[in-house]
Amino acid sequence: MPYQGEYNEELDMYIIEPRFAGMTNAEVMWIRTAEKAASGDLAATNLILDRVLGKPKQSVESMSMSMSYPEFLEFLAKKEDNKNGGIEPNGY
Repeated sequence: MPYQGEYNEELDMYIIEPRFAGMTNAEVMWIRTAEKAASGDLAATNLILDRVLGKPKQSVESMSMSMSYPEFLEFLAKKEDNKNGGIEPNGY
């Protein structure tokens, strides 16, 4: 879609900056976003990086379990016991 410019209420018409003449709305949007990013706008910088490089992949830690529920509870109890230095939570 061709860029129509900014609407001026006083003149009741659209004004196109000469540098944007013949561009599409998307081209003008990207130029303005790049200018904001260059002036330090972090949101504009992130937008450009996400579009150009792609959003970073999220890493998820998973654990494969091949034990029964009671075995898992025992595993957690031993893990907690090791974390407490072998002392029971009630102090005995």
